[in-house]
Amino acid sequence: MQDAENRLNEAIKRLDESEKQLNQAFFVISQIKNEMQATKKVLLQSDASEAKKDLKSRFRRALSFFRSKERQIFLEIKQQIIVLVLKQAVIRSKQMFKRRQTASQLLNQTINKLEGNLL
Repeated sequence: MQDAENRLNEAIKRLDESEKQLNQAFFVISQIKNEMQATKKVLLQSDASEAKKDLKSRFRRALSFFRSKERQIFLEIKQQIIVLVLKQAVIRSKQMFKRRQTASQLLNQTINKLEGNLL
């Protein structure tokens, strides 16, 4: 009987030790999970920050491109208007002045006056 009690006590000690080890394992697992979540959070914040910077950079480039295109289109339209005005002036001057030389002189004078203001 003594032998059985000794074995029982030994088994109880091993069970207690196993339970302590199990609790320690759960504690370690819990710490690892917490560290993993903290690391995941930091990585997500870092990724979000990088994505934000990338989007800002892309937006600036797109905005710059559109402003450049806007200026280019504005200049093209301005040049087209100038060409149309000059063509209209030629037509009107031909109608007003039957003589070509007088019309040509008038056009040259007008162009010379406008020369600095066209573009």
